Amino acid sequence: MSKPTIALISATPLSIAPAQEALQNRLPNHKLWNILDDRLLVDAQAQGEVTLALHRRMNRLIDHALAGDASAVLLTCSLYGFITEEYSDSPVPVLPPDQAAFDDIINSAPSGVLVIGSLESAAADSAERLRAYSLSIGRPVITTHVAVVGAAEAARAGDPSLLTDIIAPEAERVPEDFAVFLAQYSLAPTVNLLARRLQKRVFSGPTSAANALASSLAVKR
Repeated sequence: MSKPTIALISATPLSIAPAQEALQNRLPNHKLWNILDDRLLVDAQAQGEVTLALHRRMNRLIDHALAGDASAVLLTCSLYGFITEEYSDSPVPVLPPDQAAFDDIINSAPSGVLVIGSLESAAADSAERLRAYSLSIGRPVITTHVAVVGAAEAARAGDPSLLTDIIAPEAERVPEDFAVFLAQYSLAPTVNLLARRLQKRVFSGPTSAANALASSLAVKR
């Protein structure tokens, strides 16, 4: 019997390895199928938004994954995560990048959350979506955010230690009882190193999504 397949839809190659590692650790009996459109993020930034044409482009990628008999689909770019709402009736899970992380953060009941990104737009967007979601479920969370200079370069270099050294000083500025959320999958390789350095909870999209998918797929078996 062939292994069930999880499709990963990415807008940058940097998101692929962190998502794969988290899923392979949590769901070793599943195959991973990477679907990459490395213009999705660039084109959205150039347009200043996810245009209708880009929206439809992501729809086609998701539909392609579902037509290929994926047992689950995970988007790894938060900018396009809202499109998964259109697949709520799908017979298989279609997950946005950070919804599971939002739930994990809120359930940990921190006094606040520092959202860290390598880009101001990514950090601000994730912080606002986390705040809005927490309000929508009646469990408001204080959020603040920061874009860390040099984080993107360290992520591209594939150096988790350097990435930790760059991010840690910014994370140390917030109160001790704040949690930290890494807003982009490309920053996830530092999650464990950063948690040990800071001695506080650090959340990332890949880890939470992998756990959520494991629970969801276990229910369906």
